[in-house]
Amino acid sequence: MLDSKYIRENADRIRTAIKHKKIVLDLDELISIDDERRKLTQEAEEIQRSRNEHAAQVEQAGKPTPVMIASGKKIKDSLILLEQKLKSTESKFNELMLLVPNVYSEDTPVGSDESDNKELRKVGTVPSFGFTPKSHEEIGRGLDLIDTVRGVKVAGFRGYY
Repeated sequence: MLDSKYIRENADRIRTAIKHKKIVLDLDELISIDDERRKLTQEAEEIQRSRNEHAAQVEQAGKPTPVMIASGKKIKDSLILLEQKLKSTESKFNELMLLVPNVYSEDTPVGSDESDNKELRKVGTVPSFGFTPKSHEEIGRGLDLIDTVRGVKVAGFRGYY
């Protein structure tokens, strides 16, 4: 998962990756939700700070007055409300962050599938066999080591277990 700071600083590159990888993601919405998440986090920290100050005042007083009790209750209620908003916002943020693609290098060709990939070099000599060799996927499935069908269902791409 990419860092939200990196996403903000490289929004154009991320938008290009989203487009090329055909991902449905509104990057502006993600940044907006991140702004709100940051704001709510800051507010929650401020309320927690005031709660700590209030607790220190109550401790100094020895016995809390009715005004102190009411004030403490008000702080607690506002913190609970804010934490609920923050939890909801963080949940939306995390859902969208999971959709953000990794950024590829500038020299990576963009294509519709792997047939558009280009071979840069070959190292060594390619061996010739008297039979058709199996791919690593065929060998893994044959030995019951790889489950691509389940991997696609879970991960949404050609990953495997």
